[in-house]
Amino acid sequence: MTTNSLSGTVHGSVVQAGTVHGGVHVHVGTHRRHVVPRQLPPPAPHFVDRVEDLGRLRAVRARAAASGTPTLVAVSGPPGVGKTAAAVRWLRECAGDFPDGQVYIDLHGHSPRTAQPAGEVLARLLRAVGVGAAPLDIEEASALWRSVTAQQCIALLLDNARDTDQVRPLLVAGGRTLTVVTSRRQLPGLVLDGAALHCLKPLEEEAGRDFLFRRLDGRRCAEGDVRAWVTATGGLPLALHVVAARLLARPDTPPAGLTTALTQNALAPLIQEEHPVTDALDQSYATLGPADAAVYRLAGLLPPQILLDASVCAAMAQVAAEEAASSLERLCDASLLEAQEGDRYRMHDLVRSHAAQKADQEMSDTAAAVRRAFDWHLGHVAAAERLLCPTRPPQRRDHIWPEHLPAPDFADASAALDWLDAHRTGLMALVREASRREWHEATWQLVDGLWPLFHRLHHIDLWIEAHRIGLAAARAADAAAAVRRMLTSGAAGYNAGGEHRQAEHWYAQARGLAAEAGDPRDEGQALLGMGAAAVEDGRPLDGIAPLNSAVRVWAGIGYDRGVALARVLLGEIALAQNELPRARKLFLAALATFGQVNDPFDQARALCFVALTHIRAGGNDLAAGMELLEKPLGFFREEGALYWYGRALEMKGHGAQLAGDTAQARAYGQQALEAWRGLKLKDIDRVRIWLAGLPQTP
Repeated sequence: MTTNSLSGTVHGSVVQAGTVHGGVHVHVGTHRRHVVPRQLPPPAPHFVDRVEDLGRLRAVRARAAASGTPTLVAVSGPPGVGKTAAAVRWLRECAGDFPDGQVYIDLHGHSPRTAQPAGEVLARLLRAVGVGAAPLDIEEASALWRSVTAQQCIALLLDNARDTDQVRPLLVAGGRTLTVVTSRRQLPGLVLDGAALHCLKPLEEEAGRDFLFRRLDGRRCAEGDVRAWVTATGGLPLALHVVAARLLARPDTPPAGLTTALTQNALAPLIQEEHPVTDALDQSYATLGPADAAVYRLAGLLPPQILLDASVCAAMAQVAAEEAASSLERLCDASLLEAQEGDRYRMHDLVRSHAAQKADQEMSDTAAAVRRAFDWHLGHVAAAERLLCPTRPPQRRDHIWPEHLPAPDFADASAALDWLDAHRTGLMALVREASRREWHEATWQLVDGLWPLFHRLHHIDLWIEAHRIGLAAARAADAAAAVRRMLTSGAAGYNAGGEHRQAEHWYAQARGLAAEAGDPRDEGQALLGMGAAAVEDGRPLDGIAPLNSAVRVWAGIGYDRGVALARVLLGEIALAQNELPRARKLFLAALATFGQVNDPFDQARALCFVALTHIRAGGNDLAAGMELLEKPLGFFREEGALYWYGRALEMKGHGAQLAGDTAQARAYGQQALEAWRGLKLKDIDRVRIWLAGLPQTP
């Protein structure tokens, strides 16, 4: 027997053997220690304000850390608003919390031509954390990336993302990780991956103004000093440049301590040194052909929230869609537009101002062009409304559809709702624009057409603002039926937002006007709303009388769907009083009626409540209730109805709790909160309180 032993410290390769025949060759490679990545860009030299934004980002991370889940935040905003600067500032302040590194990748997602392929990005990410060659298969490389980072404490900044598909393969899996995605577009698809959405708005003028004048006053506003300062600091970011341009446009109101002349002398060279915008845009405009110049001018007339595409530009320019598409592509190539997802484009504020100026100078009737764009949007809204609310009493939608373009055609209700949601900021901008131009009939009609967007997705702030504007427009147009419609629909928004007393006030006005007009349909709608507001305000017994009145009024005119809606609310009151047999009877009656009138959305709502009566009954009924919830849960998910999807998940959570599965109950509650992230809902506090009261699982 042969014994081999080693003593002392051994470095490198070791071969131990009894008897060795022949030569032994040991090749020792050079040992290279992996460097912890610290790849964040330098902090912005002109970072201004963003106190509230940073506070919200910190709160998102705190919530994720408390739940032991990865932190994922998607920061969106217009170009030049400071998304990267804010993300870098946040990540640098918490650098010590990530001992395994901070990785930065610019995805170059400003256009399809520049967007980085996921495979290339994954290879860079894997190299950054010390892994060698990445697998060629995307799914395999993504799985390896998740495996490597699963136990790491790492921060990742994915800058300038184009869309959700570009980001999803790059996400990390570890519970101690932080991923920030910046994009010019909101990325709602990442909500399904647990993302919190945060929109970075343009810099408040006051904050930018204070920063600029502190700097300028410190230099005594001497023109040469300003130029030297701009050069030495690398120029102003675009967000501050926009503020400076606004101030320069109002030189008659200089800040305290600075004269008008000094304001002009200081800001004018600052803007000219960094952004000779007017000269550059004039030069670019001069090179455009007539068709492209026309599209450029027309685009400048639209509110900045509207996404430009070939169809809307074709409607405005009264040309074929193919011709408009070619012009948009050429304007993008000329850097006068920025490409967005889905063959859409955006125009920067400074460019838009120039384009609008050219339109005013060279067009005889800019209002007619804007109205063509409005009619294009209203036509789409009306088509979406017909699909989403087939049982809702129709109102006028006065618009002229361009004959040379195909009529709006959505594949299904889900596609219609997606279109409304994707365009909601632009549609709201058109509501404001129509109101400003005193197009009263057009204003309330557009607001009324947006009902399915507000009702299903609960964008509460937009809901309330739109109906305030719509109500004023309907009154100005002396449209009595529209006034009642604005009051009842707007009251529903107040109720959904937790302002129940204000909701009751609007509903009461609507009821009085309906009674005066002898319109039982509208009177019943107002009574239904009054009952709903009382229920939501925690006064369910106060809601019984108006709801029973609504049933009587609607039964008298044979409006069965209205009776069913009232029965759902009466069932909720019975449920709150623990009168389960009565509640179930009311819900089942409503369910049958919604099926007869072909109202699948309210049918799914009623089925949720039927299931809840089974869950509350417990025993053998509990499993049946949980099973009944699966159908409406799937329906709301497919329809994109986030509010009711969350409500159904909440009901599932209560069922799991009654079944003794606390972990599953908590999971359902967290999923409901994720579905509602970014929405202003009173339901969020209710679910959070319930989750906090659940017993801690070992």
